[in-house]
Amino acid sequence: MSPVVVATLVAVVLVAATVAVLRRRYVSVRVDGTSMSPTYAPGEVVLIRRSRRRLCVGDVVVVRRPPAAADTQGSSPSTEQRWLIKRVAAVAGDPVPAALPPAHHGDAVVPDGTVVILGDSPTRGYDSRSVGFIPVGHVLGVAIRPRPAADGSAPKMSRSTRNDRGPR
Repeated sequence: MSPVVVATLVAVVLVAATVAVLRRRYVSVRVDGTSMSPTYAPGEVVLIRRSRRRLCVGDVVVVRRPPAAADTQGSSPSTEQRWLIKRVAAVAGDPVPAALPPAHHGDAVVPDGTVVILGDSPTRGYDSRSVGFIPVGHVLGVAIRPRPAADGSAPKMSRSTRNDRGPR
């Protein structure tokens, strides 16, 4: 084979390997609905880094949508995977946010291995106000460049992770 053909094949293999690695580490998601309004608009695309790093309050995450009671009663289960994009409101060891229904306040703190997620719109959305604590294992990843909440507040470190990671 000529050197040009070999160089071209090597370049193609390197590009294909790079694309494969990037697809494993990153995913783009399209915002569907208004629960993150006005921070993210419906139809907007957000780049997510698949990660198992420790989550912090203020992180924008994509999580596997847990089934609601209405989803499992009298209907056949869907094979389509549903995802939610929300902001982390509390992590394990943090006090349970007042936004959650009183049924979840039996726990004074968020249980180990779970987070509380809330949409940026206080009146719309399917989040921890509907389903409670979300297992950390249901988190697909974290937004690469999360926007601050629409009220202008910057993401904050939670009490339980502040000493582990230092300031953001």
